[in-house]
Amino acid sequence: MTLEKNELIRKIGRVDIQDFTDYMKTLPYRNDPYKSSFSRKTLPIGLELAGDYKYPDAVEAYRDARIETFLDRILPRWEIVLALHYDAGGGVRPHRDAAGYGTIAISVSSTDFTFRIGSEVHQCKAGEIYLFRTKVLHSVDQLEQERFALVAWTANWSKIKVPF
Repeated sequence: MTLEKNELIRKIGRVDIQDFTDYMKTLPYRNDPYKSSFSRKTLPIGLELAGDYKYPDAVEAYRDARIETFLDRILPRWEIVLALHYDAGGGVRPHRDAAGYGTIAISVSSTDFTFRIGSEVHQCKAGEIYLFRTKVLHSVDQLEQERFALVAWTANWSKIKVPF
């Protein structure tokens, strides 16, 4: 799956929002280690990138058959996933994803939200699946309500320390 040369984000599908939200509420989130977000908890799935921002270690993360099956249909060869739980008032500061993350990711959310990428502002809708460029400055505006989201990437193996 890819984006056109000048394209920053594209809607690529949709999920049943009630099923998605109900399932996301059951996951065992932990405190978020990332500095770019606020009022958020995370659950790495598949691989977790840890340590150095520019040359991280890859470590085995939580496994979830239902999420992994869903992602296999949407983003073949996914390797890194973050399940996210935002409190009302949470969001993500402008950032570019770290070196070990691939250049394109998919995202799906339980609520509508404002996504800023490059100079563009997008009003993203609950349940819509979006493909976006991760190395372009992007952010999520402060949220008015609780939000659950999944973000998945392929790995940039040239920038990751492989433990095996």
